[in-house]
Amino acid sequence: MRKEVIIANPAGNITALVPGNINSEHYTEIAESLMAIPGYNIEQVGFIQEPKLDNTIGRLEMMGGEFCANASRSFAMFLAFEELQGEKEFLIEVSGAETPVLAFTNTNESTAGIELMVEKKITELEIDGEIFPVVHLEGILHVLALDMKEDENLTARVLHKVKTLYNPEATGVMYLDTNALTMVPLVYVAQTDTLIREGSCGSGTVAASLYLCNEKDADYAEFDIVQPGGSINASIKSLDNDMYRIKIGGYIELQSHFLDF
Repeated sequence: MRKEVIIANPAGNITALVPGNINSEHYTEIAESLMAIPGYNIEQVGFIQEPKLDNTIGRLEMMGGEFCANASRSFAMFLAFEELQGEKEFLIEVSGAETPVLAFTNTNESTAGIELMVEKKITELEIDGEIFPVVHLEGILHVLALDMKEDENLTARVLHKVKTLYNPEATGVMYLDTNALTMVPLVYVAQTDTLIREGSCGSGTVAASLYLCNEKDADYAEFDIVQPGGSINASIKSLDNDMYRIKIGGYIELQSHFLDF
């Protein structure tokens, strides 16, 4: 199959967006084919579908049914260039999110972001005597390895324990330096059985911001978290009943390619 694919670069987290209402039965094989094409360094794949709701602009389904914040931002940027002009706010549907996601874009500056309403659900995971915060989000769970160097063996142990306890659609292991505000994100998607060291992770940025704000006991905070492929900015505001409004955003580059898969 030869098809137009949108390649998005949100802070190094290279995302392929596939138009055309493709049957979900083919998601895994298509995603594996695209991620294997040399030279593109595709880390994840999302499929553009018709929206199911009247008040949304479009629908994005990720390769494993997980939620992905960077893919959501990329999809919003694509919609803004295709259907809208200038600085806009609109709702999109994304797999792993039970309710529509508010997106905001500025095509003049090639920036896009999303706003999420997130419940503070932070638990702990114990591995070999070390305690790791676990941030539970819709469609993905993130384990924060605080002030630790990236460790392949530790990542494997974390993923094994998370699968045993929670078995989520997707799991992030975020190596977060709480002083320098740098982060190395690794994301495992269960359906495709893929572990990717991502250039950046939007939902990981959400998780890290939620944890850091909670540790500061602040009602409002802003963070710019630098990751291997670039930085993602976040603002977080505490609401009632352990709910937080979190916005993440930043620059996104889009290119169109015809690829065989």
